[in-house]
Amino acid sequence: SLSGSIPPELGTSLPSLESLVLFSNKLSGSVPFTLGRLRNLTIFRAGANMLSGTIPPHLGTCSKLQVLGLAQNSLQGEIPKELGHLKQLVSLALWQNNLIGHIPRQLGNCSLLQLLALYNNGLSGPIPADLGQLQFMKKLYLYKNRLNGSIPRELGNYSYIEEIDISENEIGGLIPRELGSLRTLELLHLFENYFTGSMSFVGNMTCLEQLDLSINKLSGVIPQSLQYLTHLKFVRFFDNKLDGLIPPLLGEYSNLTVFDASVNRLMGSIPYNICKNKMLESLHLWSNYLIGSIPNGVKNCFSLSQLSLAQNKLMGGLPPELGELPKLGYLDLSMNFFSGKIPAEFGNSTTLQGLILSDNRLRGTLPDEFGRLSRLAILDVSGNELEGEIPPRILVNCTNLF
Repeated sequence: SLSGSIPPELGTSLPSLESLVLFSNKLSGSVPFTLGRLRNLTIFRAGANMLSGTIPPHLGTCSKLQVLGLAQNSLQGEIPKELGHLKQLVSLALWQNNLIGHIPRQLGNCSLLQLLALYNNGLSGPIPADLGQLQFMKKLYLYKNRLNGSIPRELGNYSYIEEIDISENEIGGLIPRELGSLRTLELLHLFENYFTGSMSFVGNMTCLEQLDLSINKLSGVIPQSLQYLTHLKFVRFFDNKLDGLIPPLLGEYSNLTVFDASVNRLMGSIPYNICKNKMLESLHLWSNYLIGSIPNGVKNCFSLSQLSLAQNKLMGGLPPELGELPKLGYLDLSMNFFSGKIPAEFGNSTTLQGLILSDNRLRGTLPDEFGRLSRLAILDVSGNELEGEIPPRILVNCTNLF
């Protein structure tokens, strides 16, 4: 791999240079300002090095530049507003540096831009509304910064957008309803911000596959229209203030793999067909006000690897069918009103690593069949009405518990 610095002479001795690809080396030092003299340069990639200093504004004179990649370095300072002169720029990747300051509104002049990746820096200030002018934008990654203000409604102007990730910032206010018109959007991540208001914007995103709005201050109900999004696979609303019912047909029309609506104020029952297409791998609904029993659609969900329904008002007997789920690794049904005996069939779930049944109304003894759970590392049955001794097979075979 290459080491040392990028020779400044490249900008003077090779005036016809069109492509400069230096990524994944051990280059150090600064980016030479003389590269701005390369008027035929179309590609400059020097990511995954050890470059430092600032991004030279002189790069804004490389009028034919289409790809600029300086990610995964130690670059500092602000993003030069002069980059807005790059009318041919298609891809700008500056992620994982130490960049600070505001996102230049002049980037909205890069009319052909399709990828803007500025994540994992120290950028602050609002998202410029000018970015909504980028009609060919496909992927907008601004996560893990210190951006504030609100999401500009102009971002709803995109015609070809596929992914928007603005998570892990300090953005608040209402999520603009204009985002609901982004019919090409496949991924929307807005988690760990300060968004308020409702989720009513979601229903028209007909191509949406991943939606993560966790750790915000959203309120109101989960829109019924969510259950009709046929491409939906990954949904997380963890830690908000949502209330009302989970849409009853959720999972009926999509190949849902992850659903997490824990730590909210949801009521009603668990949707019967949430695992209809046998693709659900992770279901987390703990810390809500759900009632009723575990539906057959969950009991027979053979793709399920994680199930957490703790801290609700569920009741009835523990379904023995859960012990027959071949991939189940984590099961938490604690702090509910489950009663009766612990099914011996739970001992068939040899993939289980965590089993938490505490604080229910369970009675009887621990099944001897638990001795088959050799992978079990967490077992909590406290706060019940169990009696008898711990079966010797558990003490002998479940060595990860001790």
